Amino acid sequence: MRLAWVTVVLAVLNVFLLAANGILLCSLDRLAAAPSLPSPEVASLRRMCAELASERVRLADKLRLLDKLIARLRATTSSPAAPAGGTGNEMRCAADPAFGEASPGQDTTRPDPLAIPVMTKEKLSLLRAKRSAMPPYLDDAVLLRGDIESIVRDRRWNREGRKLNPDERTRLAELVSQYRYFRTISPLERFRNGVQPELDRLREAGAYIEYPLEEGPPELDGLRISHAEPSDRPGFMRLYCFYPEDYPDLNHQEQVERERSLERFVQIYELLNGPLRIPPQDGTAAPESR
Repeated sequence: MRLAWVTVVLAVLNVFLLAANGILLCSLDRLAAAPSLPSPEVASLRRMCAELASERVRLADKLRLLDKLIARLRATTSSPAAPAGGTGNEMRCAADPAFGEASPGQDTTRPDPLAIPVMTKEKLSLLRAKRSAMPPYLDDAVLLRGDIESIVRDRRWNREGRKLNPDERTRLAELVSQYRYFRTISPLERFRNGVQPELDRLREAGAYIEYPLEEGPPELDGLRISHAEPSDRPGFMRLYCFYPEDYPDLNHQEQVERERSLERFVQIYELLNGPLRIPPQDGTAAPESR
């Protein structure tokens, strides 16, 4: 009974926000045509209107979630148990043909970003320090487009031209495959499975920020996932925002992609050149890494 009242309250709030959003939009069109109001104030009001529309979308999501919860509580049958020995994540961890033909003993398990925890601050800080100790000109072009032979021959990555034994070559193939996944494949999957399905709903609700094309998108604190598209208004763009509090899985996946691609980048270099020596924190000189 208590959940039913919460649902009614959320529905009333949703209707109120919808009406307020419509009133704001009509007022903004009139204000934009008025010569006495500066354009920055109009842009600020439009941003507030987009935030109001986003809040209405969030309330609608909570309303649907409560409806599902009420339906589950009223259901008399229990949900089927999970298969013995499985957690439900196995399908996402199936082998991926993007890793190419596997060598004997090579691990072709596809990473599951949602099952990977984010790194501790200490581990991430160490990785960044190692990246800073690597040559500044080093890029990932050969990692993304080359094969194992071209990576081994590249003197920017293999500075001493060291020959790898079979186990090391197998390990290099695993690291390169995982780097490509975190660097390119996983972001595409995140857009296709998480961002793209939301765009129609956000567009219909008006949950976006319009900004002039020549000014570029606004800088928003805490925003790492966004999508921009041309607006119906000439010379303007629409920015769709996917904040961590609204889309925790998407933002978790994005953070894992950044952290694990950096980790594989460093691991590939250390496999070819040996362990990196991190400069001491007191600023004294340290021997150059191999």
